[in-house]
Amino acid sequence: MTLEEYIENARRGASSLMNLHPLIGTGKKLANSVANKFNSWQDNEKELYVNYKQSQDYDPVTNTFTPNPNHHSSAFGEAKGANLINAPFLGPTPFQGSENPMLNSLDYGVGAAQLAAGNAINGAYQLGQEGYKTVRDNGWKSLISTDWLNNAKKDFVEEGNAFNKARFAESPPTTPQNLWDFGNSVDDANVVPAAQGGLGPNGGRAQAAPQVTAPVLPAPVKSTPVRSVSPGGGNSRRTYSKPAATAPSVSRPQRIGGRYGL
Repeated sequence: MTLEEYIENARRGASSLMNLHPLIGTGKKLANSVANKFNSWQDNEKELYVNYKQSQDYDPVTNTFTPNPNHHSSAFGEAKGANLINAPFLGPTPFQGSENPMLNSLDYGVGAAQLAAGNAINGAYQLGQEGYKTVRDNGWKSLISTDWLNNAKKDFVEEGNAFNKARFAESPPTTPQNLWDFGNSVDDANVVPAAQGGLGPNGGRAQAAPQVTAPVLPAPVKSTPVRSVSPGGGNSRRTYSKPAATAPSVSRPQRIGGRYGL
């Protein structure tokens, strides 16, 4: 190989590498994006767990501790489920909320695939977590019981419901505080049916009707039927009201000087 041929081959090789440079740059950007999404999801998970366990919050401005409203909150599962949209490939697409119906439909189609994938991963995680805790605490024979399966199902439904709603929310939650707020808004413990209190007077419950005392009426007058002769010659019955008995009035002569006057 002559020097000229060697230089020509080197030039072609350099040209090929330059043509691949955009692809290499795109790959790096994609890898960085995936890593950033994973770190965001993981940081939120850690913050949610710490906030769930922490009974008080420290305020550096006033140098005081205040009660933590999220301590052992029932919305913890919903907040974790909503955080799945911050994991790689499970968040909203740029087409979400687009005025173009085709682009909006495309986002729904991608979202349906994301929900299927995310819920499948979450279901496997819940089964593995509950199974591991059961074996750790009670041994392998405890897997015969269905208690751990019921616990896994409960957590799966709780987190999956929040994930489904967060994926198509107008303002997807991205920070720990956003996730707590969203979790509280979809938590079953905070959603009270109207029939059980919340709307209308008396908490939405029907008020008892006021009790009305019936007036005391006098005893009815006993009526005695009396026969009478009708003008046509027949007997007819009419009702005669017997007057109430009264003491007879007796006139007594006035006694004057031991003798009765006229």
